[in-house]
Amino acid sequence: MKTTAFKYFSPLIIYAGSLISFTSHGLKCYSPLIYAWIVIPLLELMIRPDSSNMDEAEEEMAKRDKTYDLILYFIVLLQVPTLFYFLYHIKDPGVTLVDRIGRIGSMGLLCGTF
Repeated sequence: MKTTAFKYFSPLIIYAGSLISFTSHGLKCYSPLIYAWIVIPLLELMIRPDSSNMDEAEEEMAKRDKTYDLILYFIVLLQVPTLFYFLYHIKDPGVTLVDRIGRIGSMGLLCGTF
């Protein structure tokens, strides 16, 4: 797989964290939020930015490359069952308000990321 397409798979890290969040308690419910709002910004401060963009030929090749379309379709296929998984676990009577807030925040982040 091309390394340029790899960055479009990075939301799957948040996806995995959200699945863990939906069935966990305590700080684990907030793990996707911590990753997205603390870890990623800290990494961006430490990693040197790449200021290069695609030239017209590379952009045209990327438009014809079906990898990006397949990634998009794959993400959509993950989103719907995950929403039902979230709804199933959010109604658990043993979930505290703090855990519920973390789970809802994680699902919101996941929907926004996807």
